[in-house]
Amino acid sequence: MRDDSPQSLRNTLLSLKKILVKKLEWSLYEIDETDFCNLLAFIQFQKEDPNIRIINGKEYKRATKPPSWL
Repeated sequence: MRDDSPQSLRNTLLSLKKILVKKLEWSLYEIDETDFCNLLAFIQFQKEDPNIRIINGKEYKRATKPPSWL
């Protein structure tokens, strides 16, 4: 069950800001200047690569050149 309450959203944003400060060493100014809607969209964006497939939890990459033994 999702918690969409304002308090939950506030806690999520504060956690994200804390991670940005600790891991990426952002300043408070950089955080204040950040458009978090765009940041979250960027973080969640995943372009599907047609050369990679996941089958039964394993990642398979399409061969780009023939093997050397051919």
